[in-house]
Amino acid sequence: MKRVALFLISGLAALALWAQQATIVPRWQVGDSLVYHKTMSTVITRDGESTRIEAQADEAVTVLQRTATGYVVAVNTLASSSRVTEGHNAVADTLLALMSGNAALLNLRVLYATDSSGKPVDVLNWQPLQEASRRMCDSLYNWIAAYAKSQSFDLEMVMPKQAFDSTLQARVSKERLLQLIATSPLYLYGKNIAGGEYTVYKPATQLEGAHVERALTAVQSADDLLDEAMQTPMLKQLLASMPASMLPMIKEQLKAQLGQGRKKTDATVYDCYVNGWIRKIVDSITIAETESTTQAITTSECVYHSWK
Repeated sequence: MKRVALFLISGLAALALWAQQATIVPRWQVGDSLVYHKTMSTVITRDGESTRIEAQADEAVTVLQRTATGYVVAVNTLASSSRVTEGHNAVADTLLALMSGNAALLNLRVLYATDSSGKPVDVLNWQPLQEASRRMCDSLYNWIAAYAKSQSFDLEMVMPKQAFDSTLQARVSKERLLQLIATSPLYLYGKNIAGGEYTVYKPATQLEGAHVERALTAVQSADDLLDEAMQTPMLKQLLASMPASMLPMIKEQLKAQLGQGRKKTDATVYDCYVNGWIRKIVDSITIAETESTTQAITTSECVYHSWK
């Protein structure tokens, strides 16, 4: 009996330790390659009117090299497209056409250095990516400026190009890229999925790969959103050009527009192959703001694989 009790105790201790260290680690080999087909459906509802945007992309992930500390992995967007399929939104149509015209800037290869668990730790070709991002920002600013001019509005007076660049470059930094969005095939690797935002984890067996579910809810009040907005270079420069006496009034107007704040819910399901590669990701995001709701469902599914 004593031996059985010790066995149970040691088994429970091992199980507790495993639960604290649950991770998805792919069994990568140099030359492994997968292609994911990603589809996204986004519905934006504002003032009772809805616009649906459909997008799709093909993304290839290839293991290029084994290093002393991990791997070099290439993520390459092979093709992408998007269009408005429901409702009419002239601004969205024009903006999507702009993005399509700059597709070469969006479909660049990203080279990641990872650790031994597959977690990206560095972007090896950051300089060309940064230059492409800057060119995209220039195109976007010129488009906004032209639209503003058509409305008899001088964009440079309230949003100088320098402030615009500073804001967007901060949002496309190397650090942001390394964080990876929830629908990236590299997102889970190296993360502890024993609890917290990970609500379900079923480890791989000899016949089936691991299954992971992740749920996040974030609530920001109007004050939170206002503080966040006040830190952006564009708004800082705009407010600096106005009399200080107007600042309280502007803050109150912005806060009134923010209303009840913002609530974001994100639910993601990951299914893996037995060898740890991601097979399918389904991500559902809902953002509720004052008089506006955005719902997006993104599915990334492996449509081709070649591994050793």
